[in-house]
Amino acid sequence: MREAVEKNLFRGFSVGTNNVKISILQYADYTIFFGEASMENVKTIKAVLRTFELVSDLKINFAKSCFGAIGMPDQWKHDAAKYINCSLLFIPFIYLDIPIGANPRRCQLWDLIINKVPNRMVDKLVSIQRRFLWGGGIEQKKIAWIRWDTVCLPKEKEGLGLKDIKTFNPALLGKWKLSLCQHQVELWARVLDLKYGGWRSMDEVTRGTNESIWWQDLKMVLINRNRAMIFKME
Repeated sequence: MREAVEKNLFRGFSVGTNNVKISILQYADYTIFFGEASMENVKTIKAVLRTFELVSDLKINFAKSCFGAIGMPDQWKHDAAKYINCSLLFIPFIYLDIPIGANPRRCQLWDLIINKVPNRMVDKLVSIQRRFLWGGGIEQKKIAWIRWDTVCLPKEKEGLGLKDIKTFNPALLGKWKLSLCQHQVELWARVLDLKYGGWRSMDEVTRGTNESIWWQDLKMVLINRNRAMIFKME
């Protein structure tokens, strides 16, 4: 794919005013191609995949592969998917078990995933933890003999060392700022910098922007944390 891009046989997706090109993302055995919606790109993808099969002596599972496009007629999408011999992709879709394009503030989205968890889902998870700890079941409750905040204390402070999701989740989200600062040359960091302003913009309150829900929630966690730290210092 890199050679196809260098020879202008495939045109990737441009991000930001500096036109950072994204043509492929890979993680383990997951692969996503990004590019302009054109039949030339579709033919190049088909050629790249076929070349991979011939060189590696491996077979691509086209039954699990999907093709999608934004802003193109339905008939064009069907024709392109048929040419590649795969099914049509619908948004939201699943990538690494995460729904891409779905609203992350819907509690149903997080039934199987823990990342940016709504308060209702946090309460549900804590309830499951408590019932498991005190020997109850999904429909059965037993007496909690110790306060939950005591249970979540470290063992050296006479707790059980369980993670408090309400504080642990914001801590994980806060690590995004450190990662952005330390990996500014990486592709994912450059994309976030062009789209949202990078780690420097995380402490800025903005209104009426086109920021994604994920970025807005991430900024809110960091801004609230900074306010708490300032209040504590005062």
